[in-house]
Amino acid sequence: MSYQQEELHLKKLFSWYEDYFSALYNYGCKINNDKELVKDCIQDVFIYLRVNPQLIADIRNPKTYLYTALRHKILQEIKKQTNINAYKFGLEHSEKEMPFEATLVVE
Repeated sequence: MSYQQEELHLKKLFSWYEDYFSALYNYGCKINNDKELVKDCIQDVFIYLRVNPQLIADIRNPKTYLYTALRHKILQEIKKQTNINAYKFGLEHSEKEMPFEATLVVE
């Protein structure tokens, strides 16, 4: 990638960040009320685009792309946290000690 192309991609990326951050943040908070998680996920989406600048040229509708990418990232993080919490819960309690309700949640 030439220096001019990289500069153009960076300008687009900064423009998208300025144009969409607030809307993405509000959208993300509707999916998950953990505001720091939402901010981290927005940053991850933009970092991913920065590391993979060839994707920027292919994005025809940045709003749609960013909303979809953010939704997937938040859901991925929720799933990761759920798996970690279930694992920790399993370490703290053997299956015999778990109340019936907890068994339903973990499984």
